[in-house]
Amino acid sequence: MSNHIHFLVQATNEGLSDVLRNFKKFTSQTMIRSIEDNQQESRKSWMFWLLKETDAAGKVSYQFWKPDIHPEVCYQLPFMWQQLVYFHNNPFRAGMVIKAEYYACCSAADYVFGKQVGKVKGALFNSLQTTYS
Repeated sequence: MSNHIHFLVQATNEGLSDVLRNFKKFTSQTMIRSIEDNQQESRKSWMFWLLKETDAAGKVSYQFWKPDIHPEVCYQLPFMWQQLVYFHNNPFRAGMVIKAEYYACCSAADYVFGKQVGKVKGALFNSLQTTYS
């Protein structure tokens, strides 16, 4: 999706909030740097205007992610699959594609065409068996 992201994540050694914080920090820094470095980007000043925040001391920073998140804890395998189906169908429901697997930034094609199904299924099953058994 162009304005949000859905993903399944499991934290093992560090807390889930740490994983999400690090993900948001890394991706925001990468995106800001990509915008800055792209000489062909004609919307650069507009994007920075949208993302710009100034604190009380006058320091300028850029807020790429909204500060809130909407986590759903997945303790049951059926709920995990339900969420995955929801994620995959999101671009289709938004009218962006005629089939979920046609959306380039989605793992739906992996399931339809079998590219990484074993890897993803294995991760889901293994995490359940080791974490929740």
